Amino acid sequence: MLKREKTKFFVVGTAVFAIAALLIVMRIVINLIYQPLTSLVKTEWGADLLVDALFSVPVQILVCFLMPLLIYKFGLKKSFKGVFDYSNYHKTKPINLLLAFILGLAAFFASAGISSIWLTVLESFGYTYTSSATAQPETFNVGVLFANLFLTAVLPAICEEFANRGAFLTVLREHFSTAGTILLCGLGFGLFHANIEQLFYTACFGMVMSFVVIKTGSIYPAMIIHFMNNAMSVAISTFDTYADESIRGGFDLVFNGGGFLILFIISVPVIIALLYVIARVNKDTAGASQPPLMPMRRFVYVDPDTGVMIPDSEGVEDVFGQPAFDPRDIDPFDSEKPQTGGYNGGYKGYEDIDPFDGKPVVKRPRKVYINSFVVNKRRHFIRKDGEWKVVDGTGLEKYEKIFWIGGIVIATAATLFSLIWGFMM
Repeated sequence: MLKREKTKFFVVGTAVFAIAALLIVMRIVINLIYQPLTSLVKTEWGADLLVDALFSVPVQILVCFLMPLLIYKFGLKKSFKGVFDYSNYHKTKPINLLLAFILGLAAFFASAGISSIWLTVLESFGYTYTSSATAQPETFNVGVLFANLFLTAVLPAICEEFANRGAFLTVLREHFSTAGTILLCGLGFGLFHANIEQLFYTACFGMVMSFVVIKTGSIYPAMIIHFMNNAMSVAISTFDTYADESIRGGFDLVFNGGGFLILFIISVPVIIALLYVIARVNKDTAGASQPPLMPMRRFVYVDPDTGVMIPDSEGVEDVFGQPAFDPRDIDPFDSEKPQTGGYNGGYKGYEDIDPFDGKPVVKRPRKVYINSFVVNKRRHFIRKDGEWKVVDGTGLEKYEKIFWIGGIVIATAATLFSLIWGFMM
């Protein structure tokens, strides 16, 4: 099992590195050809649309979708169906899709509000904000509207979700707690944009969608949320450009004035409430209509001081912390023997004497998931003579970590470059 987990970690890390590197390459290429391309198009909106298409189509379809799909297929030795299953393409309840639709609308106002606050903070330190708004034709063009929706909402909802809430989230889920997975997946999504202006609100947005995927066991609600958020941006930008003067005042009041602040304030508790409902709706049904992200995981308790495994403290639970099997059932990690139960209710701990006052102090052993195979920086689990034992070493070779580290460094460097560039403007 250790070898299999290490393989997953390495393969997904390879995809993370490749995506981060190619995104930077594409940004450099687009910047180099921007002027020659725009000089070929007579209108500003046509030039913007052409550049957007030349960047978004290869980045979304090739870099974020097809490339990681092939890396996962051959690296993990899975069929395409197996890759999609590992990437959380599972059926979900219709109510989850409806809640995702509403959540996507609320997420737009929350993201816009957070973005405004973040830009205000950056500008207070001397950062120069550069608008990335796409030019529009002088008269409304339905073809341009659909093209913008496809490039801005449809492609990211499909391709970016596959890259960020697919196998990437699954492998994090196998090695970290729920909170850790949500935090890391959100930060990864923020760095994925390689733009300091987008970093904060996209990280928050990514955490929301990671929570939804974990609770529903499906990537489809996250796709809907992502689509609705981006589609709202396109719709409001279009309406702002072509709105009749008779309703211009009302539009400005709602979206450019105090009304937007009210919508932002309302959207935050609405999102929290919707996430609570999603968690409640899926609390007892994960694995019924679809398998959970990780059907079960083995754990042991270790001494908090030494990191040494406490004898006979081994157990098995599902991803929600509930006992996965009756003790009489078959061990999910070794079908040859019965599952021996465990300490899902928490290990009792042991008493130690406080050196200052001589009173007993109860030390609580730390629960460690064997699927993570890392106890601390220098210990990991191996299976030997039918038992799990803690041995020296991290469990990961340097080459198995390098792609994860490389991807993070590239994305972070690009984000910092955008920050420095903003101060130099």
